[in-house]
Amino acid sequence: MRLVEDQRTREALLQSEEKLRDIIDNMAEGLIVIDAETAGLYWNRRALEMYDFEEELDAIKTFERMVQKIELRTLEGELLPLEQWPIRRVMRGEELHDVELLVKNKEQTWQRIYSYRGAAIRDPQGKLQMGVLTLRDITVKRHAQEALRESEEKFRAVFEQAAVGMGRVTFSDARWIDVNEAFCNMLGYSREEMLATPWPEMTHPDDLDLDLIPFRNMASGELDSYSVEKRFLHKAGRHVWARLTLSLVRDLRGGPDFEVAIVEDITRRKEAEEALRRAKDELELRVRERTAELEQAYVALQRETDQRLAAVEDLREKEQLLMRQSRLAAMGEMLGNIAHQWRQPLNVLGLLVQQMQLTYEVGNFSGEFLKGEVAKVMDLIRHMSDTITDFKDFLKEEKEPQPFNVNAAVAATVTLLEAPLKAMRVEVRIEQTDELVVTGHRNEFSHVIMNLVNNAREALNERAVATPQISIRLFKDASRSVVTVTDNAGGIAEEIMPRMFEPYFTTKGPDKGTGIGLYMSKNIIEKSMGGRLYVRNTGEGAEFRIEFSG
Repeated sequence: MRLVEDQRTREALLQSEEKLRDIIDNMAEGLIVIDAETAGLYWNRRALEMYDFEEELDAIKTFERMVQKIELRTLEGELLPLEQWPIRRVMRGEELHDVELLVKNKEQTWQRIYSYRGAAIRDPQGKLQMGVLTLRDITVKRHAQEALRESEEKFRAVFEQAAVGMGRVTFSDARWIDVNEAFCNMLGYSREEMLATPWPEMTHPDDLDLDLIPFRNMASGELDSYSVEKRFLHKAGRHVWARLTLSLVRDLRGGPDFEVAIVEDITRRKEAEEALRRAKDELELRVRERTAELEQAYVALQRETDQRLAAVEDLREKEQLLMRQSRLAAMGEMLGNIAHQWRQPLNVLGLLVQQMQLTYEVGNFSGEFLKGEVAKVMDLIRHMSDTITDFKDFLKEEKEPQPFNVNAAVAATVTLLEAPLKAMRVEVRIEQTDELVVTGHRNEFSHVIMNLVNNAREALNERAVATPQISIRLFKDASRSVVTVTDNAGGIAEEIMPRMFEPYFTTKGPDKGTGIGLYMSKNIIEKSMGGRLYVRNTGEGAEFRIEFSG
């Protein structure tokens, strides 16, 4: 009877050991056990896969053989001394917590980033029995973190070097999260003083309502951006007129996170406009009160008014020298575009991770499945990296005109606008009959295409077109290279068609547009690049046509 019970106990123990081995071999993390007496290594299946040792299990049973197959480096690329390898450290009695190392095979055919944890196991007398290491593959996570860090560094460089004021505002207490030096200089405060003061306290009391309602709408996520001309309070007590453009940045869940502010000092322009208004009022008063004997005085005042108008126009022409900074005014929107374009890949990454866990839990996890999932993850990461590259190319300064591929410039620009176009369900068709190459500044030309596509998108949205479409055609017409941007928004009213390219002319209202987009686009195409830009109505909408000779 006792023999039967012993036999059952041994069988139960064997079954328990087999279950334990099966659990260990199917762990999501790699596991290495080091025997203190023999210095032998035990690997679970995941650890063998991570080190690419699946076909060499019998050969990789000692630390010395392992060293012959792989090398470990720090994340900075420095070769790790053998005494600092995780196995050696654990066998010295150290506890390891999230030690991140770069792992390469000696043939240099693969490299990954692994995170190690480990500890030594001792008997009741304190004698070392074994060391246990676990390792996780964090390559994708580290690459995503590095891409995010590079994106933040690029934004910080633009933020700090901008000629206009820039800042970020929190919704919780209406305080500045950060401000650049140009904004501090504009209002006369130090950076510390700016960060300690809520923006309503820096706003002229009469202008508070201009900000508060849109601010609340952005805080609730109902409004993505708005622009307003308002007065800030300078530290010295005077007020500073500024054009403020605010854009909402959402968090990964799509909720409001913070807003980006672009602040342009327009005090001189406002003072000139006020002087002009006073001059006109004075003129009207004197004309009413004076008789014919004051005709000469009237003429003099009219001349003064003309001179003041010329001064205002001259001031606006000087402002054109800063038009390059107008792209910064779209920075918040473009960051929002990146957030939109990254949100979907990040959601998919999360689903892939969940799918891997579910597949493991139902017992269908295999090397082939893992290989397929990793390929999907890397495709998503490449897409996110391409978004950052397109954003960098759009902002790159070009000193001299250079030949560039128009087709590539158009495609890259449409990619940057992908998020807002998809949000409004606008279908964009690009028809490329010919390959076009012209000479000029590619980023300026991209800015023109962005203006035309954005105008078309806004017209489609304003008129609530059921199936909004934008068509971009690139072709040769005799000796001319032609690009057309056409929409189906119903066209432009004939009475305003002649004024479409006038500076400061807009049909959107002062809170939605500056009226310089088409004027600047025409200057770029015709003055900078020697081409032509004009507009006409088609049967369904408006068509903007760009032509270059040769």
